Amino acid sequence: MTQAAFQLRAATGADLSAIAALSQLVWLHTYTPEGINADVADYVLQEFTTANTRQRFEDPNQHYLLAEADGKLIGYLLLQLNAACEADAGCSAEIARLYVIPQFAGKGAGRALLSKARRFLQSRGHHALWLTVYAGNQAAIGFYRHCGFTHTGDTFFQLGEQQHANLILQWRF
Repeated sequence: MTQAAFQLRAATGADLSAIAALSQLVWLHTYTPEGINADVADYVLQEFTTANTRQRFEDPNQHYLLAEADGKLIGYLLLQLNAACEADAGCSAEIARLYVIPQFAGKGAGRALLSKARRFLQSRGHHALWLTVYAGNQAAIGFYRHCGFTHTGDTFFQLGEQQHANLILQWRF
């Protein structure tokens, strides 16, 4: 599928349940190849709800950009403005999430969402953005590096009693 086969747009209130469902699908597919334990189940069911999605949607510093194919959600990017990067205090725009359903991975939706996010940020005076990515997610790390991101620091994601190593990546434009 080429970029022309899907459409990009800003989210509306009617999209929130689909965003929450897609979030659960992509998160579980990406981070649970060996199965689901109680910590994972609790996190996914508490974090990726329509109510939490609505709260982010209503926050003026958070912006959902959607990718659709045939009128169905296939991915999204969540931008968070005023999100200080621990590796670079001057960079305050974060990609909080970039999720594309597995069937559309590698087909251009992620790259198109990044391009739209860059244009959105540039129109507001930003010249860089940052994100964190799980250190074990080599496919995502490769994608981001291919798009021009550089490794600028390290952090972790706490899930239950476990800390999971994450990389801080930054993209200057």
